[in-house]
Amino acid sequence: MYQPALPVQTESRAVLYRSISRMNAIVENVVYQHAENVCSLWLQRHYAVNEPHYSFRDIVQLDSRLSANLEGLRVAGDHALPMVEEMINAQDPGAVFMQALLCLEKGDETTLFALINQIDSADNKDPVLLEVESALAWAAPAHLGGPVKSLLTSTDSAPLILGLKTCLAHGRDASPHLEKHYNSSDSSVRSAVYHCAANSGMVRFREKLLSANGEENESEFFERGRALAMLGDEVAAERILSEIALSKSTFNSEATALHMLLKNRNASRRILKKIDSLPDRQRDVVRGFGLLGDPSAMDWLIGKTPCPFLARLAGGAITMITGADLAALDLEAKTAVDGFEDDGITDNPADNTVALSEDEDLPWPESELISAWWQNSGKLPNGVLFLAGRERSERQLTHVLFNGMQRQRSVASMLLALIRPEQKLLDTRLPSGKQAQWMT
Repeated sequence: MYQPALPVQTESRAVLYRSISRMNAIVENVVYQHAENVCSLWLQRHYAVNEPHYSFRDIVQLDSRLSANLEGLRVAGDHALPMVEEMINAQDPGAVFMQALLCLEKGDETTLFALINQIDSADNKDPVLLEVESALAWAAPAHLGGPVKSLLTSTDSAPLILGLKTCLAHGRDASPHLEKHYNSSDSSVRSAVYHCAANSGMVRFREKLLSANGEENESEFFERGRALAMLGDEVAAERILSEIALSKSTFNSEATALHMLLKNRNASRRILKKIDSLPDRQRDVVRGFGLLGDPSAMDWLIGKTPCPFLARLAGGAITMITGADLAALDLEAKTAVDGFEDDGITDNPADNTVALSEDEDLPWPESELISAWWQNSGKLPNGVLFLAGRERSERQLTHVLFNGMQRQRSVASMLLALIRPEQKLLDTRLPSGKQAQWMT
């Protein structure tokens, strides 16, 4: 039988309102925490994909935590928008990624393109471009149709480059757009075309790349050399990369590193010898020997470990060749060098540096302990090149790609691309779900 609801007494109603108010405050706090977590986890992941102590499994765990907090924002819906906007206004790293991804999922192209219009340049170091690019890689394909079409038909360089990179991240064929923009009047667009063609394994671009189109800037010249290497013309690539490596180009370190992965190991050694005679290039030589993977360089690398400026990098090069975990093997110094500061993030509020030092999270090696370990370890045979203690064969490189640390995985991925020019490069920075699809 129907019973009418009794009127709520004034005192009871006040208690109820207070309870609802407290509940709303709690919910707001939870949503705000989700938004803060997305920002901090995105930044942690942004660094982690290039760090020496993260494995693919670690990236999977980070991605899972990031996805869980994003889901909390999705459930909150419009109630999360003021909090996201607050973090955008505070310029918190990860906030643009968060807003861009939510806009993509809601179909809010107006806000998305307002973000894109804030990109200062098509340079890969532009923070807004990096975060929007990340959001486009994370978004489900179902949310990308309209936005990506708009990006690819844009007459501005930054949106167009974002469109090309989004196709690359999702494994979509962008060849008609690459063909269309190959002769673009914008050097940054041409650079992106070379990069995407190389990562896509588009070997038919190789002949086009043999001749420059217009006046090349440093970025375009490097990307052309990189693309020639990845698409199977290592002879032409070697000429370009050698020239860049020995120059004062801002890409000389990247060119040196890539040169170490080419098949002509004697040419790579000659390049390192020449670079060693140049001022302020010691780190490129140390890093280069690690990437070359030649065990005959081990004694030389161990000899660099007493130098504070080179010690951790030399230890990382030793690990790159041998796969040895210096910390696990107790081969690290008990304390860091007193008074030594690297060029990474500091606590100084006047310091605008936002990139982690390359040496961050590398152990401080103990020279005498490493020397004794190397003498007693059975060593690796000379005449064979190694990555993470495994011969640089296709099978062993695949093992490193699946099981190595992030820096080792990145090198393994590039070496596999050099072996198989027609195959797409696995970008070890992509969301782990996309990487898992590639690896199965």
